[in-house]
Amino acid sequence: MKRFRLASAALVLSAAAFAQTPAPAAPGAALRPFVRFTPPAGWRAEERANGADPVVSFRKGLDVITLSLYGAEGSAYEDPGAFLRGPAASTLGAPPRADGRVKVAGRSLALYRRGYPVRLGDPHAPSSGRPPELARERFVVLPLRDGRFVVASHAFESAVPSFERDGERAFTAFLKTLQPSPKPRPKK
Repeated sequence: MKRFRLASAALVLSAAAFAQTPAPAAPGAALRPFVRFTPPAGWRAEERANGADPVVSFRKGLDVITLSLYGAEGSAYEDPGAFLRGPAASTLGAPPRADGRVKVAGRSLALYRRGYPVRLGDPHAPSSGRPPELARERFVVLPLRDGRFVVASHAFESAVPSFERDGERAFTAFLKTLQPSPKPRPKK
């Protein structure tokens, strides 16, 4: 009987603790005050901070959709021009290439593409003299009201192209949901 009471008490306490556990925040909680978006269904979310720059990524297989917020104090990039000149937008030091335009948040924005090395192999083995294999990444830069900006990108982390192009379709659908968050109204 004593064991039954102890087990019952433990069950009640664990249920109370579970009820007090806050629900997990929606993916990209650090970005939500600045930008709204709908995560791609069935993709795994990963959040991190690159110093002062919050980042949320959605991954499915070799496809990665990433949303990064820049321009705050201490940010790696103070404005979109600095980002486009920097290493995060370049292909082995070469500037990004224009890849058309896309409509985001009611605006026509430049779509860029770049490449970055994948399958680097053994760093201790002699090189073959061939250039590195590059993953393909497409991205847009969305300026926000307060001087900050968001970079939305889709990368396929393989040098071999995807025949299905599911990630590209998911990125196109993701961009349709991307909107600057409304400016908070002052409290009366």
